[in-house]
Amino acid sequence: MTNNQALQQIRLICSSGLPPLMVMPLLSDALHKVLPCFSFTFIFTDQQAKPLAYYAENLDESTHKLFSEKGHLLTSEHNDPASFPHLFGLPNAYGNMLNPPAQYYKGSIYTNFFAPNGIQHFIDMTISHNGLPLVMIGIFREEFGKKSAKKSGYSKKEIALLPLLYSHLKHLSLSKSSLEARDNLLDSIDSKAFGLTFDDNEIQDDVMAEVFTECERNTRVDSMSASITVNANGDILFASQEAINLLKQGLTVKHRYLLEYQHSMQPLVKFLCQSLARKFAHSYISPPMRYLPVPNGMLIIRAYQMNALTSANGLPEYYSIHIELVQPTRLRVLRQLTRYQLPPKVMSVAWFISIGLNNVQVCERLSIQPSTLRSYLKVLYNRLNVNSHEQLKLKLTNS
Repeated sequence: MTNNQALQQIRLICSSGLPPLMVMPLLSDALHKVLPCFSFTFIFTDQQAKPLAYYAENLDESTHKLFSEKGHLLTSEHNDPASFPHLFGLPNAYGNMLNPPAQYYKGSIYTNFFAPNGIQHFIDMTISHNGLPLVMIGIFREEFGKKSAKKSGYSKKEIALLPLLYSHLKHLSLSKSSLEARDNLLDSIDSKAFGLTFDDNEIQDDVMAEVFTECERNTRVDSMSASITVNANGDILFASQEAINLLKQGLTVKHRYLLEYQHSMQPLVKFLCQSLARKFAHSYISPPMRYLPVPNGMLIIRAYQMNALTSANGLPEYYSIHIELVQPTRLRVLRQLTRYQLPPKVMSVAWFISIGLNNVQVCERLSIQPSTLRSYLKVLYNRLNVNSHEQLKLKLTNS
């Protein structure tokens, strides 16, 4: 695959309208093709630059645990060159740590996070919203990587790509689905997540509901499901390993390591239980539901009361939490497009047709003439061995 093909994949992924954490595996694969690295990390932060949830490659469980237990260092060490508040406060939005100052290698962040993983060179990217921290991105290389002889660890050609990559990643981070996902993360750790307050209106995430509706309209591919049993306090009484693995994908930094037997559930599921009790008292019929974007899909989490096991006051003492991993159609299309060595413009044509645009609309989006579109379609149909738009859609939406 050429750089142009990989860059086009990045552009399509970042403009797909899907939540960032959902597309991270695809995005990181494409990024590796244009900027080979050890690890790509995408971290949602709160407005004080404190990590909320993250996607990170090539980190083992001990490192995730270190991140969970010592993650406060990323925010609290304000004088550390690699601290989040420091990086968000710099005038440049990216590349400040290409040639880090000498004190970087003595700082707590390098000592606790980077050195244990063999990381010495990294590219930092900060994305803010309304002047406040939103996303921190890191692109890491090993100390003994192929380019370690260079001062920054990156070549001039790679550094020249940063403005384009940053513009795509910023577009993804500021999308409606991204901001909604960050809001949900903030909700999952505030007081109402522990049942202290409730809104009168039904808890609903319109963006995630749209993604869910899309899943319902199409055949579910790579769908997985599991259940756990919890008590009214949100403590796990039983959970299969499949259920634990599914939930770990969507946990906040703070609560990733609470997901063990006899330990408190993450606030999201605890909130579902208490929301269910509220619905029960108001005679609602449908179970409460939340949508949680995770790598390669979305968790649909429902809470059900176990009617056979109730307390003296008639309220359920135990709940069943059903977790299902589904993959939206647009994500399946993006995954399929990575399988074919399509020229960038042809790749765009395939994407627009797969999401329902007609020929006139495709020409308008790409600013091309109908004759040019016909030539692109010829290449596309031959490459995918199809004869119509409908056959193309079918092929791209089936893994």
